[in-house]
Amino acid sequence: MYTVFILFTVSNYPDVQTPYFENSRLSMLYFWTFLLIGIFLLSNLLLAQVFMNYKKLVDEQLKRFEKDVNAYFLKLFNDIKPEKNVDFITCEQLTEVLGGEEAVQDDKRLEDLLWQSRLILDNKIKIKDFSYVL
Repeated sequence: MYTVFILFTVSNYPDVQTPYFENSRLSMLYFWTFLLIGIFLLSNLLLAQVFMNYKKLVDEQLKRFEKDVNAYFLKLFNDIKPEKNVDFITCEQLTEVLGGEEAVQDDKRLEDLLWQSRLILDNKIKIKDFSYVL
């Protein structure tokens, strides 16, 4: 087991292989086969499994974070709405909550959202646009 571990780590590989090679040159087939299968194939499969598990863990954390952020913006959006049965807020309501026209003019994205809402969306801001800008 110790010899195989040394071979797998490729540390001092010639020191392990040389005594066998001196006794029989056919023993090189074993070492080459072990290196090919053990190190190049199995270690790459092990590394791929570790990477896939890590990626799965990161994806789960990202989904939880996205869910929390969406819930946070939905709460903010619902707090701004005066009427609970509508699914939009008006540009004036958003401007008032943010501190007036001066505060809106300092942020170009917010000013652009309000301009587009007034021009295209009949002065209505939906939750998707609200969370995108904020």
